[in-house]
Amino acid sequence: MFLLNGEKKCLEVIQGTNFKDEEIYERYDLQETLIKSWEIFTSNIGLPGIIYIDKEFIPHNDVKNRIDILAFEDISDKNDEVSKLNIIIFELKRGTDKNQLIQAISYAGMVYTWEQEDIIKIIENKNINNDDINNLLEGLKNNKYTIDIKIVLVAETFEPEVIFSSNWLNNMGIDIKAFAINTYKLDDKLLLNIEQRFPLKELSDAYKKRIKEKNNNFQELNWNEIEKNLNYDWGKSIIKELTEKYSNNPNRKRIFIKTKEPFKSIIFYFTNNYIKIVTVVKDKKEGMETITSIFDDSFEINEWRDGLSFKIENEQTYRKLAEWLGKKE
Repeated sequence: MFLLNGEKKCLEVIQGTNFKDEEIYERYDLQETLIKSWEIFTSNIGLPGIIYIDKEFIPHNDVKNRIDILAFEDISDKNDEVSKLNIIIFELKRGTDKNQLIQAISYAGMVYTWEQEDIIKIIENKNINNDDINNLLEGLKNNKYTIDIKIVLVAETFEPEVIFSSNWLNNMGIDIKAFAINTYKLDDKLLLNIEQRFPLKELSDAYKKRIKEKNNNFQELNWNEIEKNLNYDWGKSIIKELTEKYSNNPNRKRIFIKTKEPFKSIIFYFTNNYIKIVTVVKDKKEGMETITSIFDDSFEINEWRDGLSFKIENEQTYRKLAEWLGKKE
């Protein structure tokens, strides 16, 4: 690294150093620094918006090894029925270590055993309270998620074996990235530069651009676009009515309503042919009795893990539900 001397119009060398010489330790220094600078760090490595979950996380009850940093990335599918969650495993090393990739893969194997319910428990046990994690938790409780795993390696340098193996695994469909932290010293200040070593950043950007062009599953939506695809005109007026009053997310084509007993919440999903209603309810029997009282005993109700669901296929049915909601406000 060079310092540009504007007066002398020349470059001055900034002396390189390393974590060992500067007494910077993997867990107590590097790990803490990255966590406390989370937004800066994740934006720099091309993963902005991922949610920090925990450090030194034990991925399975049968092992004592710990994931250095665990993070989640919530990606909503264009279609309401399926959403996607990336579980991101960060493996950190001071200096270099041939076993770094092997450790990360072993953690990924353990994470692969997680079910959606396990992820919900992890979030609830950590008692994290922010909008991103609350929205993710709500989504996990009310949607079916597909789960993928990403590996992020961070070290000062990488052995060739790690890069060769990462390339092979990447070609097999496993998402792996490797970032080197270069350290420099200027007077009494320590400078860090994070550099992507795998895949080569230019190739990575080109790949992502090509995927984005081919796959529009995750494109941004708005309610006007959703309305164009509805096969029932009465749904448009309902969207307008509900979005003016309640929390909504057009990317998931859903509107979220917190209600009083017996339901904790009611979510409206606007599919192309009908509105799907998903409720969260503690006492399902009481919930069923409430739904049948709103409609009638022959109304079709389905159960899911945390509540009940049903379809609204005409405006008259919706108006009955809207009248009940109005009494609960």
